[in-house]
Amino acid sequence: MRTPDGSVTPSPSPQHPSPRTPAATTADAPAFLAGGGDMGALIRAHDWAATPLGAPAAWPHSLRTALIMLTSRQPIWIGWGEALHFFYNDAYKSIIGGKHPAALGQPTSVVWREIWPDIGPLLATAMTGTEGTLRRAEAADHGA
Repeated sequence: MRTPDGSVTPSPSPQHPSPRTPAATTADAPAFLAGGGDMGALIRAHDWAATPLGAPAAWPHSLRTALIMLTSRQPIWIGWGEALHFFYNDAYKSIIGGKHPAALGQPTSVVWREIWPDIGPLLATAMTGTEGTLRRAEAADHGA
């Protein structure tokens, strides 16, 4: 990319988005998105208006509240909406590995496509709101 002064800067790639986009800057971000480490910065810079979630200023209070997980030192992810759009904190980056940062905002079925046949039904059960899920290790796995 050529700047107005003629110098060349690398273009942001889809895998590694630019920390500043025309859609959102730190100054433009709603107050609830302040802080949150690297993931907070990525969330502020993401063009949410171009996604089914829409602009952060219009996000429901429950999502705004859930994003307090950005400040946790424990690895946490949140799937939001029917597609379970993927949000995660800095501590979760070590779990998601090479899927970071492209996983941000993607449907969970896309982020974890390789294990979706296993986790999809568990998440569907949890999303009914009537029961959680628990998978116990098979006795054969532990020599019992």
